[in-house]
Amino acid sequence: MYIDNKVFMSIITSYKETGDKKDYEAIGRKFLLICKGLLRRPCFSSYSKDRQDDMISNALLNMTKYLPNFKLGYIDNPFSFFTRIAINAFVQRINYFNKFDSNYKSIGYIEVMENQDK
Repeated sequence: MYIDNKVFMSIITSYKETGDKKDYEAIGRKFLLICKGLLRRPCFSSYSKDRQDDMISNALLNMTKYLPNFKLGYIDNPFSFFTRIAINAFVQRINYFNKFDSNYKSIGYIEVMENQDK
């Protein structure tokens, strides 16, 4: 199951007009569907489950953060708007992982070199 753009737009419109909590929860479920759908792409599917969970949580945070930036009269495709936000969040988290891994590998290399000198 994936997202119908017209239904998603009607939920966002209803939320922006009324601020109803049920609409907000429905938007959150749609955000989660977008993230889980993106994880099936080959460029994101090879990461471990815990890293995928970190990627999803970062994407959900960013999507919720930028929900007020969605302009009803200006943007007519909420699926593409929030998918782009999720992709950018995934890439941001992957870059963080790569930076962390490279720092960890360099520290491990230094420790191995120090142990060989003894």
